[in-house]
Amino acid sequence: MVPIPRQCPNCVGHATARVERLGALEVLLQHVRGIGPDCYDLFRCPGCELIYLSPLPPQEVLDALYIHSSQFDCPEYQGDQAVHVLRNHRLWLDAVRARPPLCHMSNRWVRAFLRRLPIRRKVRSVLEVGSGLSWMCRAAKSVNPETITVAQDISSEASASCPWVDHFVIGSLDFRYEEIRSLAPFQLISMSHVIEHLLDPVHVLRMCSNLLHSKGVLFISAPSRPEGWTVSSSIEIWRNWELNQNPAHLQYFNKRSMERCARQSGLWLLNYEANQDAFIAWLGHVPRFRLW
Repeated sequence: MVPIPRQCPNCVGHATARVERLGALEVLLQHVRGIGPDCYDLFRCPGCELIYLSPLPPQEVLDALYIHSSQFDCPEYQGDQAVHVLRNHRLWLDAVRARPPLCHMSNRWVRAFLRRLPIRRKVRSVLEVGSGLSWMCRAAKSVNPETITVAQDISSEASASCPWVDHFVIGSLDFRYEEIRSLAPFQLISMSHVIEHLLDPVHVLRMCSNLLHSKGVLFISAPSRPEGWTVSSSIEIWRNWELNQNPAHLQYFNKRSMERCARQSGLWLLNYEANQDAFIAWLGHVPRFRLW
């Protein structure tokens, strides 16, 4: 019996054709095994091409993933590789292909980006959503020490480890929205490897849209598709994909689905770059502005 999927989170209010079931993915993350379902189904929306999990994980699984477990004591965050990347001010590995959390930007790359912003004065306000160790805030602060940096995360784990953050806000963006809005508008908002974890990505992007400067930019990076995957590919390519973190990753965007999500949020997709199995995207209020 084919399971009934949840509605595509990207197409609320839009009539779409019946979604396609790609197959089932077993739960891989050890600390949530036995709490919720043993496997989740992977569906593809033919309307916007978003690929997403169904059903949504129960709240106890989400709490185990993000509240009751340590996320930043692994080598990718604390090891020699991370130290080397930060010290050398290079592109933090590859801003498109790198595994999280190293899919970020170095100071040199931030400078090149900031010169392309349609704002004549220096960027002085940055918001990092789902910030973790707030590496975007760190890079922006080192480029311009006068930048006001705001980090938001549902976990307090990293809050004492980020002296480069002026305001570290603990709690969901919904719950702390008014406090964050008092510090807006932000000329740069970063969501690095966050959107794939969101229960309602359109709703979160709408909030970000309201917080974004009229000529600001929203930066998004996330995993997209396994390298070489096509609609006719076997589900095995997803099961063996190194970025498969079932059930933490709830959806996977490509350019078409990112465009739909942006427009649903009142934003325009300014630039999209994909390499292998991940992407970076820039969103803004001004459709004529292009980054490159």
